[in-house]
Amino acid sequence: PLNWYAGTFSALDWMRKFLLEGTFYHLWYFLAVLLGVPLVCLLRKLGTIPAFCAAGLLYLIGLGGDSYYGFLVASPAVHAFYKGVFTLFGYTRNGLFFAPLFLLLGMFCPKLNRKTGAVGFVASLTAMSVEALWLHGLGVQRHDSMYLLLPVCMLFLFGTLLAWNRGQSRPMRTCSMWVYIIHPWCIVAVRGAAKLCGVQVLL
Repeated sequence: PLNWYAGTFSALDWMRKFLLEGTFYHLWYFLAVLLGVPLVCLLRKLGTIPAFCAAGLLYLIGLGGDSYYGFLVASPAVHAFYKGVFTLFGYTRNGLFFAPLFLLLGMFCPKLNRKTGAVGFVASLTAMSVEALWLHGLGVQRHDSMYLLLPVCMLFLFGTLLAWNRGQSRPMRTCSMWVYIIHPWCIVAVRGAAKLCGVQVLL
């Protein structure tokens, strides 16, 4: 319904999104997991270190079609390669290039000391923000979902969360999932209410 509302609805485009990208901009995550999990299962048969190497290589390829795109497409061969990728996928932030590395990090991340994890996370997040601002300033990004320092940042975050883990709460897990799924509806509702009340500047 939101695709229809936004005027981006077409049967052919919708089928491609349904199978590969997600039918709305945030739903890519579900398809990425559906593709990423069996891919990780295959990679793990190679052993943990080869699996991480393969997933890291896939991530670097994805990075070239995302934040570092402008640096690489000057090469005709590389440009042709990514042109082929983008005939199938809208973004390299997907289950092939993006998801495997983070699924492996989630599976094998060590539990970090709380202080070490927190300091490492803040430092790597700061460094990643500098990286993002630098790339944005250069105007080389095709998209802005993948950075060199993102896996480092997530390694510290996962390790810190594991250190604070006190078990699982199914109601909270379900609640967070629904917040994730419906948040675009909330954006539309806020914009609609702002328009009706004449407070678009504020909201």
